[in-house]
Amino acid sequence: MRYGTARNDQRDAGLLLAIKKAGSITELAAELDISISAVSQWDKVPVRHCEMISVLYAISPRRLRPDVYDHGLKRKLIRDEWSFS
Repeated sequence: MRYGTARNDQRDAGLLLAIKKAGSITELAAELDISISAVSQWDKVPVRHCEMISVLYAISPRRLRPDVYDHGLKRKLIRDEWSFS
């Protein structure tokens, strides 16, 4: 089994596409300069990483996070994602 494939059934399509284009979770983590374990825990691409993944792998932000970019919720989700309360 390749590293990181055990949870593929729990990951959304945008994240799976990013991993596929990167080649692996390890390579995606390296490109984003974050830990492999951080990426391994994702069920979907965090909003704060959408722009970089979009640029690196020519994937539209809408494909990575349609829940954010299709419904005009980006500002609210970014605020919620960074909220510590």
